[in-house]
Formats: sequence, structure tokens, C-alpha cells
Amino acid sequence: MEENIYLNEILILISKNYFEKKIDKDDLNKIESHLSDLKKNNVSIKLNFKQIALANDFSYGNLMALIGEIPSSEYNDYRNFFLTSFKGGKLDKKFKYPITQFTEFIETKKDIKVHLIQVGKVFDLAFEIDSEYYVSSGNTLKKIGIKELDKYKTEFNNDLGFDLDCNLKKLSSLQFEYNTRVILIDYETNFKTITIDNIDSLILEPGIINKNEKYKNRFTMMMYFITKSGNVLSRTTAGDALYFDTFCLNPPDNC
Repeated sequence: MEENIYLNEILILISKNYFEKKIDKDDLNKIESHLSDLKKNNVSIKLNFKQIALANDFSYGNLMALIGEIPSSEYNDYRNFFLTSFKGGKLDKKFKYPITQFTEFIETKKDIKVHLIQVGKVFDLAFEIDSEYYVSSGNTLKKIGIKELDKYKTEFNNDLGFDLDCNLKKLSSLQFEYNTRVILIDYETNFKTITIDNIDSLILEPGIINKNEKYKNRFTMMMYFITKSGNVLSRTTAGDALYFDTFCLNPPDNC
């Protein structure tokens, strides 16, 4: 049966808000009750949910993507597909961070949210950890306020993010309109099994998905680790370097 893309967007939005603790299990029960009424053609149920600022959240594709595993062959495919649209442009940027910037958060088992931002005319990333916000500055992370983060996110949405969305519309023949703006790198999937002492740096690099039909043509960030010996860290027993793609609904089961 063909995947319903609109249903999938709804599920991602619900998951995003649940993971961010904006809704809880009681709210999920209300949703379930509402769906039950819909199936009975009784739509008179009144839901007292807090209003979501769709203009700033959903309509800009701010659906949280969750990092999931892809093999190196898909990494190459995603990367090459990205380069057909953006090679040499402002979005064609590899981010390399000393692992020491994240050691404290990894050791305390924190999830890391990555926000796509723009500083001036430059594509950049901001990190959210326990509702505090950081940008990379040299070999350290510099804390910034929510107003500064919002400013950078708005600049991205109005410029480079607009370019991303136009490319998505073109590639998908208007099937999709908005790319994700927030990526969750959860501890359990990404950091739990690595030995930090063997890692030199963490790499985040853009690509466009062209293998997974569910998310085909969407912009993505891929993550991998460089060891102190200068090699890509292998995450599989077969020795194939394992990269991490975004846009997975609920890792690891649905990756």
C-alpha cells in the first residue's frame, strides 16, 4: 500500500511535540479519543489544546527530524544528489566540531537539537541542550539567548531556507513544500555506544535524500565521527562506515 505522505507529516508533528514535552500521554489519549469520534462521524468533540503558532513552526517545516542510521553507500548518494542542486553554494558546507565541545553533554547523556540558522549571509548551526542554546566559537561552544537564536532562524528561513524549500518543491513536483529546520541527535541512538576517548571530531554534512521514498527529495544533515587516527569511525561489525541520516520518525525501530 502506498505511503500517505500527509499522514506521515501529521505523525511527525505529533512525535515532535511529544518528544519536546509540549504534549503528554494525556494529550495522546485525547487525540486517540478524537480519532475514535471521527471514525464514528461524530466531530463535535471539543479539544482544549494550546494553539500552535503554525506560521513560525509547521509552515516553515519545523518538524523535528531524528537522526537514524544509513550505510556509507547511501551517504554518497545523498551527498551527490545534494551537489546537483547546491554545489559550491552557501549551503554546501561541512561542519567539523572537536568532540570536546560535546563531551560534557555526551557524558551526562543529553540529547542535542540542531537548529539550521544563518548568521549574516553564512549558513551555520545552533545547538539546543536542555533549553539552552549554543553556537560554535573556535574550539568551544558559546551560549546565546533565545532572541538571538530566533533572529538567526528568521534569517535562514528568509534566505537559504527559502532556497531549500524551492528546491524541494521543484524536485517533488510540488508534493512537498517545506524542509525540516530542527534535527534531534538523541543520545541513545548516536552516542551511547561510542568511546569518546577514541574520537577526534564530529562531522555534520548536508545531503538530499534520494533512496527513502517516504522522505525523498528532502534536505538532510548526515553525521559521522573522525577518530584520532584520522579515519571515519566504523559503526558496524562488517566494517562499513556507518553514517547518520536525519528524518526518521522514531529511532531506532522505524529507521
